Amino acid sequence: CTVVGLVNSKDESVASPASMLNATVVDRSGNDHVRGSVYVPNNDVIGILPYAGQTELVNTAALDGKRVSSSLSVRGVRPKGTVETLTSGTTCSSSDSPNLKVTSACTTAYLDGT
Repeated sequence: CTVVGLVNSKDESVASPASMLNATVVDRSGNDHVRGSVYVPNNDVIGILPYAGQTELVNTAALDGKRVSSSLSVRGVRPKGTVETLTSGTTCSSSDSPNLKVTSACTTAYLDGT
């Protein structure tokens, strides 16, 4: 058979016809069928958990000018409960940017005394 479209449970297209490939639908008994359904579950990240390498940062940078930093790790939770480190597609910002700064790639939180 030829797959001519994939839709989710809301009947929304999830793949374009240009990216479709020929496929054979085989049931669990090994029988080929001309028609069949392909269900693709949503596996988007549903929760984000940021972790800092240190639980507290003391702003000694204001006294000695030396930057104080902590590594950051961003974890994502998927619908089936799996947790993985997110290494791309994340951006970070600080709600207290005059004091606590973060790298835009979410790898480090730091205090620089400014």
